Amino acid sequence: ELHINRAKADISKEIMSQSYEIKKISDITLAYARKLTNSQHGFVSSIDTDTLENVGHTLTDMFGAQCRVKDQRFSFPVGKDGTYPALWGVALNTKTAFFTNTPSSHAGAAGLPEGHIPLDNFLAVPVLIENEAAGLITLANSEHGYSSRDIDSVTRLSEIYALALHRYRYELERDSMENQLRQMQRIEAIGTLAGGIAHDFNNILFPLVGFVELLMEDLPAQSPLQESAREVMNASLRAKDLVKQILTFSRQGEQELKPLKLQVVIKEVMKLLRASIPKTVEFRLRIDEDCGQILADPTQVHQVIMNLVTNAHHAMQDKGGVLTLELEEVDIYSLKPEVIGLKPGRYALMTVSDTGEGIQAEVLDKIFDPYFTTKPKDKGTGLGLSVVRGIVKTGNGDIRAASTPGKGTTIEVFLPLISKAALDETQDPSNALPTGDESILLVDDEAAVLKVMTLMLERLGYRFRIPERPMQEAS
Repeated sequence: ELHINRAKADISKEIMSQSYEIKKISDITLAYARKLTNSQHGFVSSIDTDTLENVGHTLTDMFGAQCRVKDQRFSFPVGKDGTYPALWGVALNTKTAFFTNTPSSHAGAAGLPEGHIPLDNFLAVPVLIENEAAGLITLANSEHGYSSRDIDSVTRLSEIYALALHRYRYELERDSMENQLRQMQRIEAIGTLAGGIAHDFNNILFPLVGFVELLMEDLPAQSPLQESAREVMNASLRAKDLVKQILTFSRQGEQELKPLKLQVVIKEVMKLLRASIPKTVEFRLRIDEDCGQILADPTQVHQVIMNLVTNAHHAMQDKGGVLTLELEEVDIYSLKPEVIGLKPGRYALMTVSDTGEGIQAEVLDKIFDPYFTTKPKDKGTGLGLSVVRGIVKTGNGDIRAASTPGKGTTIEVFLPLISKAALDETQDPSNALPTGDESILLVDDEAAVLKVMTLMLERLGYRFRIPERPMQEAS
């Protein structure tokens, strides 16, 4: 009883400490558990809430110098059937403590791997949080064998250790939320700055494109200057596209929203890219033809798919591989319960995956940052995925990335579906240029913009007048 009370006091002290460390608390827990049961070996672990792996926090040298098992590991995965294997898995699967003094004949024994130390006896106690298995305390090779008294002692330890795991999970969740908040604030700040720069650049670009268009109209068709003017126009249009990408990233660009079938856009993109992607990359399409429609800008959706597919095949351009693009209709709260931050309803889930080199965990959360890229300097601007994220978020969707180094990367895009009742027939607008003889009031704070608009309107037959005071001086 004295040892139990001391253990509770020492563990409680660490739980309340500002310099909280789960490893230190696990060490204390294991030390007391071994002392209470006269055990030579053991380990203390917790269940990862995301992967469900049984992760060892502290272990005796049964996993060290004395162990001859090849490829030793301290994290043990859950089986495909949702249960944990071997003797230690019995306590997790049943949420019940147990001991055996004849491990080899126990019903849960699956045999020890070659090189494992011999087990004379074995005890395992699950650590429960709200009746869910959150961790495990295991012990082996007691000097006198185990009894129900040992089960009682370690169970009392597990109850105080459960509080430690509760705080551990809280700390992980808090850190994750803080990281997400910092990332959102960083992206928002960069987006505001990028949007301001893009709008200013548009004021420079607008008269440039306008004057080049007028020049091309005035130059004779056979003039050698036509080619130079076309090159200036092409460069200006490239700059215009870049500004559009920046505005999309900062969510300040104008959109032409219309009902859209993703199946059609996906097939168009794949048809366009097949010729440019090496034969060493195999395409696999899994498209649900019955997937509903989304409300989106077709150009932006085309850009999203192009960027994701291009990134995927770039990841496999050296060694080849398989590029898979899937589309399905899902209810995120029944089929994808891990997706948070989205409104309830049905979504189109587009998944682009590759079998390339994958992305290291330490940079995975940066891939949607503007100007961040893992490609060589001449292979990418770093804007692609940040623009994709801006488009998806503007459309009230979500985008997620998962990657395993050496095995590939998967990107999931969720876009909300529109109900059949909300579908409206759209009409193509006329491309005819308006002409007339009315008077138009021109107001702009850029003199060059006013000048080029004046010349264009005059050619269309309109009259114009400009306010006597510049716009910025008006009250």
